[in-house]
Amino acid sequence: MTTEVSRKEEKVARVEDLPVYVPPADVYETPDHYAVLIDLPGVAESDLELSLEEGVLRISGVRREPHEAQGRLLVEEWEPCRYQRSFRLATDCDTGKIEATLRNGVLTVTIPKTETARPRKIPVKAE
Repeated sequence: MTTEVSRKEEKVARVEDLPVYVPPADVYETPDHYAVLIDLPGVAESDLELSLEEGVLRISGVRREPHEAQGRLLVEEWEPCRYQRSFRLATDCDTGKIEATLRNGVLTVTIPKTETARPRKIPVKAE
């Protein structure tokens, strides 16, 4: 029992000491907006941070231990980690209206385009 507790304490690390991974992402464009979908399994909303600085969207999250021990551990393949990813935004992004939602381990960031960047029809007046 003491040995198991010691091993568990050795594994408990500060967030800064956790391995860092670049999560996979898909980026879509529509006439109205861009959408970024990022796979962040095991990351809670409270452990997720998005920031925007000088046209770069930075996304970081921490995946923590999911549960308390339920008995003697036989196989351990799951590990806590950090995720980090950055995207340089296009100049037609309306950065004041960015929205983000986390659902089933997938972060969706919706970045609207500015009104001037959106395609539109220009009416022609007859004289």
